[in-house]
Amino acid sequence: MVSLSIFDYKFTVLPEEQIMGLGLLRKKELYGLLLIVVLMIYFVLISMKYTYIGIEAHHINDQDQWVITYISHNSWASEEGLALGDAIVEIDHHPPSDNFTLSTYLKVERIHQLAILHGDVTTSYSIADFQISYAWLMQSLLPLILLLVTLAIGLAFYRKQNGKMERDVAVLIIFSLLVALSYVIAGASARYDRLALLLIAGTFPSIPLVLLHFIYLHAKKNGQKLRMAKLFILFGYAIIGLFTAINAIYIYSGMLMPIPYAQVRSLTLAFFCISIAALLIVSFRQYAASSSNERPVYTILLTGQVIAFFPFVGLVALPKLIAKVQLISPELASACVFFMPIMYLRLLTAKQLLDIDHMLKRLRYFACMAVVPAIVAVGLLLLLNQDDSPWEGKWHELVIVIYAAMMLLLYLKEQVDMRLRSGWLDGYGPFQLSIDRFTSQISRIMKPADLENMLIKEIQAVLRVKSVILLELHMHSEACKIKSAFGSPPDEATLAKMKQAAIRGAAGSFLPIEQGLCYWFASNNETYQLLWIHNKSNRTRFNQDELAWLRTLLNYGTLVYENLLLVDDFIGELEQSMAKDQQTPTWLLRLLFSISENERRRLSTDLHDAALQDQILLYQQLEDLSSRHELSSEAKHDVSRICDGLLDVIDQIRETCNELRPPFLNEMGIIEAIRNLLAKVRLRANYSITLNTDECQAQVKLDNHQALTLYRIVQEMLHNAGKHAKASHIDLILSSSDEQFHIRYADNGVGMNLTQLRSSFSHMGLWSIQERVASLEGTVVFRSEPGQGFQVDIAVPAVSSSHIRAFDARTTG
Repeated sequence: MVSLSIFDYKFTVLPEEQIMGLGLLRKKELYGLLLIVVLMIYFVLISMKYTYIGIEAHHINDQDQWVITYISHNSWASEEGLALGDAIVEIDHHPPSDNFTLSTYLKVERIHQLAILHGDVTTSYSIADFQISYAWLMQSLLPLILLLVTLAIGLAFYRKQNGKMERDVAVLIIFSLLVALSYVIAGASARYDRLALLLIAGTFPSIPLVLLHFIYLHAKKNGQKLRMAKLFILFGYAIIGLFTAINAIYIYSGMLMPIPYAQVRSLTLAFFCISIAALLIVSFRQYAASSSNERPVYTILLTGQVIAFFPFVGLVALPKLIAKVQLISPELASACVFFMPIMYLRLLTAKQLLDIDHMLKRLRYFACMAVVPAIVAVGLLLLLNQDDSPWEGKWHELVIVIYAAMMLLLYLKEQVDMRLRSGWLDGYGPFQLSIDRFTSQISRIMKPADLENMLIKEIQAVLRVKSVILLELHMHSEACKIKSAFGSPPDEATLAKMKQAAIRGAAGSFLPIEQGLCYWFASNNETYQLLWIHNKSNRTRFNQDELAWLRTLLNYGTLVYENLLLVDDFIGELEQSMAKDQQTPTWLLRLLFSISENERRRLSTDLHDAALQDQILLYQQLEDLSSRHELSSEAKHDVSRICDGLLDVIDQIRETCNELRPPFLNEMGIIEAIRNLLAKVRLRANYSITLNTDECQAQVKLDNHQALTLYRIVQEMLHNAGKHAKASHIDLILSSSDEQFHIRYADNGVGMNLTQLRSSFSHMGLWSIQERVASLEGTVVFRSEPGQGFQVDIAVPAVSSSHIRAFDARTTG
């Protein structure tokens, strides 16, 4: 580190490693920045000093007479009123042919005095430096501001990356600087500064090529190969080098070339358009090949490219190449290119993307809506100002400006409407509050009748109508019933028209009637319900906001109402089933056992993942402690006893987990799962078990719910044998056919009196067996006598009925 003292001011020069650590510029980046700053100052001074004249002239005879053939818009010549056909008498008090810019490029620029012959009158003009005008703002001040902003953004991004950037990011920053620098150079090149003409020939056509280079590098980093893009990039850089060399020969050597300079510039412009086309093709191919998650990014890229390049290519370059006209100002079209670097830098730094699909849909909608107003506005302007219109000869610019203004106005109208509508438009606020209030209260509604009353009260309170009636009509009869009402019911004529409209109508829609409104609220197999709303008390029609609110409210109400009706039907069916045969419905048993198994599965998972793992960890820590330390024999004995206890706890938890969730039941099948269960029971039970599976098919046709339920039944029977039957031997026979699966259980226990069985189900676990069999639509038969053991015969269908399979699909899904 070196310290310098200059005029009592001390400066500290940091070593390059420390500069890198601070994220500052290295030498090569610093030299590049200094070069950009020097060029920026030079070109901005040229643009500000010399007034943009905007005259193109041609030599028409041998008497050194030059005639104006073209005048640029927003130039000094157009502001002073010079006209096509005016003759140039002298430039800077010298003959016109002595002016280098005029004789070489057929342009009049960088002058201080100009004499013009208009008819028989010669007028001399004095042109001052640093004149503030539209051209000065667009060609000098705005490019300077944009370049400074681009430099600041690039430096901030560079510092954020700590000076270490990947190649694609570096090329993107170069692209941003190239766009800004080209815009600055354009102002000086319009004044035909030699250095500016040379640099603009290289920087301007490079803009789409450098952007394509960035896309190629970014795709390569992500594993994509764009071979054709690579070839075009190499070819493009070679073409740009050739154009730059030709321009250097024209500008500095004065050599005669076989191609006129104007054609060289036209070729450069044509290559720029071709590069734009190649860029769009590559971007569109990437968009087409992208996944749905990546597609918004490529949509933003394509949209940004169209916004950035279409104004210049579509409204300036192509019209100039084809028809020698420019539809809009080149300065304004060039400014749109700045949208590209800003968009790309935003994509690299943003955490969430803009919803471009929504914006494009809105843009298409606004574009269609703005067509007719724009045509009408342009027609009126041209009609009212036929002779002295300032837009005379600029109808294309007028169309573009008004059409764009209409689209912008529609967009602003939508944004302002969302913010101000609730406060400025009567009724909009109450409508929204009503929807919020209704949706908050609807969650507490438990009965259809309560919803009917609340809906009618809400409609009457907001709309202030005379009557709101909910009618229930029968489809096959003339019967009509008022379910809920406010005010007087409809007359016979209105009711007849409502019935006729309902024949052609559909549920959830308004029916056409003359008096009031009629909405098809709900329907079932035999009845349908119509909501009739009488006219408003103030005799005004229902406006669009009221109809939109009413439709939204009724849609919410209909949805909740139908669900409440389904719940009522469900409860009624359950009550009828229970009252009919005093048995729980099969589907309800299925549901209850399914909930029970889900809880068992969750508890097994919690035990395995929490308690079991903690016990294993404690056991390992205790084993490690005893191996790393010298312990006395008594301490070793205590540690060994604790380890054995932990192992017993671990085994018990594992066994509990297996009982809660039978392992490999779905993989092994019901037969092997029961065989594995019996093997474990034999280890701890004081009775013997004989299993017979000779009559079982190789592939038992049971679904997962059936297999698990039968497994639980066998578990329960084995548990009862050890706890209540006091048996010493059990015979278990499993058999199956295409239609049924059978389980026969028999033990030699104490038996029981079957007349006492009904009141002891809940205490002996047999109720669980009976209900589980009923949930499978099977049959169970108990046989027993005191002192003669206990027998159970179970038969379940091998394939469940259709509604049971549908229930299983819903509960497992």
